[in-house]
Order: sequence, then structure tokens, then C-alpha cells
Amino acid sequence: MVTVCDPGYQQYGYGHEVHCKEVAQETCYNAPELKDDIQPQTLVVPEPTKVCVDKPLEVVRVSCEDIIAEKCITVPEVEEAEETHEVCRTEIGAPDCNPVVLDLPKERCIE
Repeated sequence: MVTVCDPGYQQYGYGHEVHCKEVAQETCYNAPELKDDIQPQTLVVPEPTKVCVDKPLEVVRVSCEDIIAEKCITVPEVEEAEETHEVCRTEIGAPDCNPVVLDLPKERCIE
């Protein structure tokens, strides 16, 4: 069903009355269908061929050698000394209680 509205015409243009009515409408659409479509298929499998080819092969030779090197570094010296530092500690004091009024938002349903 479709709603069709016609504006009411008066003597000098459009009026204020609008007339609406329900009109039946026909809707066409295509429904999908399944059909059996069996087609013959042939399967071709390739066969491998054996081909012998001479290719050069390079072998990498790895030789290891122990390297000994003397290096000099400066080692820090240990010096005995005393240092004095101030240590601060925090302590818990008496509680400071103040009365506080909480204004919480109120929820309500609006209909």
C-alpha cells in the first residue's frame, strides 16, 4: 500500500486541506532460481620430464684464525671515604576533618 496525498486547491492557489488515501501498488521482482547445469569436464595432469643438466657448483671455503691483540684500559681506583647525608622522614599527623555537602544529580523519566 502507498499513501498518496493531493493538496486541496482553492480559488487563489494552494489551500490548507490535504486529502490523502491509501492506494494499492503492484510490485514486481525477480525471484532467483537454481537450475542444474552439469557440464562435462576433463582433467589434464601434466607429467614431469627428467632432464639432466651439468651446472657448476661453487663451494665456499671458510678458514678460521685466532686473533690475539693486547689492549690497555684505565682501571678506576678505589678510594675509601665517608659521606654524611641528611635523611628526612614523613610522619602522619592528626586528621583534618571538614564537613562537606554533596549535591548529587537526580535522574527522572520524562514522558
